[in-house]
Amino acid sequence: LAGASVRKMGALQFNGLWYCSRECVEQAARTGLNQDASRTRTSSGLPPLKLGVLLRHAGAITQWELESALAASARTGLKIGQQLEQLGYTTSVEVLRALATQAGVSYFSTFDVARVERGPGSMPAATVRALGLVPFEADDVLRRLSVVCAAPVPKSAIRALTRLTGWVPEVYLVTDGMFQTALDAYKPARGTQAVLETTLGTIVL
Repeated sequence: LAGASVRKMGALQFNGLWYCSRECVEQAARTGLNQDASRTRTSSGLPPLKLGVLLRHAGAITQWELESALAASARTGLKIGQQLEQLGYTTSVEVLRALATQAGVSYFSTFDVARVERGPGSMPAATVRALGLVPFEADDVLRRLSVVCAAPVPKSAIRALTRLTGWVPEVYLVTDGMFQTALDAYKPARGTQAVLETTLGTIVL
């Protein structure tokens, strides 16, 4: 039927479509909400692949090496990545790559600490240490702040940094040693420490 004729019959429009009654509109709305919820559960409900599985699929280790490392890890208490490295089954770079894949972020196999020294220093060192995110580059146009961190990626700290600065963090994973070096090299700009430490006090990580 033409739109004018439908309107004369008392039909209702919802999301650009015409329906014969209020009950039909409510049914369509419920269906839409259920579909949206289902899509959300499907897209976010899958857990990330385990590190050992990622390394195995990447060809970095064999199945026997993975099982051997898992057994050793149960005895030593080391994380599986550390255990694989200690046993000589893989390298820190392979582990770092797999950890970055697992977290859905980029990574640096090497990192020039001078980038931190030349980078933005608007946050106090105490804030940077609390967040576990060291800034090394800022894009004023896109309002993007590039940071390095160690695994596991501190997702709550990333959200806190966004609220603190209003900028979007672009995260790069580095090894524990590289992160500590970057953290030690970070120097805040003068005059910003008191203000930002007060602001950080309102943020719950």
